[in-house]
This record gives sequence, C-alpha cells and structure tokens, in this order.
Amino acid sequence: MLVLVALAFAGSNNYAEEAKSRMKLSFDLDAVEGELAASPAPAPAAARSAYGNGPVAAPQPPPLPLEPNSTLDHVMVLRDRAIVTRAREVTLESGARRVRFEGLPLGIDPSTLTAELRGGKARVVGLELVSGTGDVEETERIAEVRKHATELTDQLGEVRDRIEALLVQRAYLDAAVLTPPGEGRATPSLDAVKGTLGWLGDAERDLATKLRANEDQAQKLGEELEPLLVKLHNPLATGMTVRVDLDVASDGPVDVALRYGVFGASWSPTYAARLDPDSQSVTLGPADK
Repeated sequence: MLVLVALAFAGSNNYAEEAKSRMKLSFDLDAVEGELAASPAPAPAAARSAYGNGPVAAPQPPPLPLEPNSTLDHVMVLRDRAIVTRAREVTLESGARRVRFEGLPLGIDPSTLTAELRGGKARVVGLELVSGTGDVEETERIAEVRKHATELTDQLGEVRDRIEALLVQRAYLDAAVLTPPGEGRATPSLDAVKGTLGWLGDAERDLATKLRANEDQAQKLGEELEPLLVKLHNPLATGMTVRVDLDVASDGPVDVALRYGVFGASWSPTYAARLDPDSQSVTLGPADK
C-alpha cells in the first residue's frame, strides 16, 4: 500500500492547479476570497448636487439589469422623455437621515430631480445624484451582496477541495494499474486480474461521474457569483442612485416621492378621436384614416 501511495504522488502533477482549471471560472477564486476576507473600508462614491452647476457626465451602460429599491408610482411620457415618480416608505429615527433611491435609469436629467414628503413628520433638506465614479458605498444592500458572495466563494472552495481529492484518487488508481508485482510476490491469476480490472473500471467510472458533478456545480456557483462581483466593483452596475436628505422630527414611517425626467422615452399617437356632430359621440380609429 505504501508503495502505491508513493507512486501516486511521485509524478509532477499539480492537483490543486488541475482542480482550479477544471472549475473553468472566469475569475481567480483565491483573489476573490482574499478580497472578501479583507475588512471593507466604506468610502462614499463621488456625488454632486442635482442643483449644482454643470452637467453630470453620461455614465456607461450598466452590465446588469436595473434593480430599483422603490415603487413605481406614476409615469408621464412626452415626445422625447418621460417624467417618472417613484416612492419609498421607510421607518426612520428622528434627526438627520438619508433615503436612497437605487437602481434608477442612466438617462436621468439631473435638472429635473425633485423630492417631496408624502407622509410622516419630516422635511426634505437635500438631494444628490451619485455620479457613478469612485468606490462603491458600503450600504446595507452592498453588505448583503458581500455576504452572499462570501458564502458562494466558501462553497466554491469546498468544490475545489473535492475535485482535488478525486484527482488524487484517480492518480492512485492509475498507479495501482501500472505497478508490477514486487519481489517474492506471486503473479496473480487471470481471474484475480479480471476482478481487479473490473473493480478499477467501476471505480474510474464513479470518479469520473463525481468529477463531472463537481465541475458542473462549480460552473453554476461561478455564474451566480459573477454578477455579485460586478455589483461590488461597479457603482453603476444596477443603475443610478439618488440620495434624499431628511430632517426627521420624530420617530416613525416616512413616505418619500422622487420625481425625475429620463431621456430615451417617446410616444406617437396611434389612434385619432373623431367627433360625430349629429350624435355628439366620439369614436377612436386609426390615425391614418
């Protein structure tokens, strides 16, 4: 047994590297683990007042779908833009507080931003549009993303360990097949050889099945982790952010509405309204007739 184990590890195979290669991840798992293990240092992203001078530079499109944390309240579509109203109801303690509207479209016109209080004992004292440059703010949502990403990297580490162990077992089987009888050892009978080869074949198939299952799991976990890493690195990954500063008079729920214009929306009439003078009724029909 000791001879076989020694032979299994005698080659120059790097099982850890082969396991990493078999997982086919688009990122370096060790680097991601190190980054997530480091204590995050919250650094606010660069922002400027919606009422400041000069336009906000047009950001690049996000690589992920928008993820708004507010409720769509009202949309009025004009010929070249839309006026959108979104609302959030949150419970806040008294004092200076901030409500964040996240996951907003990139085409927001900063000059159209307004916020109002619809309920609660507070008043709006400030309004900012995050420019999308700088570090990602360590908000509660980002903290949840970081926690989920850490859980996935832990699972990927376990999968990598299992793949590495299976590769070692496969190397052991290969060594067992190639090891000749030692001195003083009788040559095994044909039936014994057939039995051993049958057992080795079954073991090899079992290892191959387990390897494929772990490789598939690694790819699924990697696909789930990739968008989380984008969110941790890109302030605009899931849309723009507007911060509404409030002066809250007393603890309790507040209902905040945010209104903004967004470019890129348009409409054109499809139907025409026609008044019948005799019946005083209005009918709708195709606009081209």
